[in-house]
Amino acid sequence: GEHDALMQQLGTDGSACRSQLNDHNGSIDRLRHDNQNVATQLEKHGTSIEQLQERWNKQALMDQKQDEQIEQLRGDVDANSTTLDEQLRQHSSMTQDRLNQVEDRLQKQEIINNKIEDPSARLDSLQHNGAAANAPHSSVASQQSLPTQQQPQPQKQ
Repeated sequence: GEHDALMQQLGTDGSACRSQLNDHNGSIDRLRHDNQNVATQLEKHGTSIEQLQERWNKQALMDQKQDEQIEQLRGDVDANSTTLDEQLRQHSSMTQDRLNQVEDRLQKQEIINNKIEDPSARLDSLQHNGAAANAPHSSVASQQSLPTQQQPQPQKQ
């Protein structure tokens, strides 16, 4: 009977072991499944990270190109500014030269006009004096030749 009891005990223990083994196998299967899910998720995340890195690299490249373009534009603006400053200086200088030339011409013209006016005024004066000297009936001649006829002129106040 002891043998039977032992065999029965072993059968019960074997059954319990099989049940535990099945439980462990189920747990292992669940862990494998979870592990597969985690691996799938990691792969998705890895792909997302790679895509983000690609986007980051593209953006960094675009930023670098934009920085280069900005530097190029700054250089162009500086060059244009320098060119415009030089053109402005040249135009200003030419304008000043023209103004100086016009001013010189005006001064020369004024001197010429004065020289023309002086002889004209002298000619008028000479003609007036000459006419007075040649015309004995003029009032100037009679006043000069006949001092007794001079009337005292009233003084203006």
